Amino acid sequence: MSDPAQMFAPDGPLAAAIPGFRARPQQIEMAQRIAEAIKGHRVLVAEAGTGTG
Repeated sequence: MSDPAQMFAPDGPLAAAIPGFRARPQQIEMAQRIAEAIKGHRVLVAEAGTGTG
């Protein structure tokens, strides 16, 4: 799965595995930024607010 947004989609693997799962836009944004940092071999410092994940 190359697009992190697919992981958080309503019909994605997290929704299938976790009863009551709800994606939050902040989770998707953070996952995308992490994926970009990994692909680009860059360092990422991230802070997640309460409820982000």
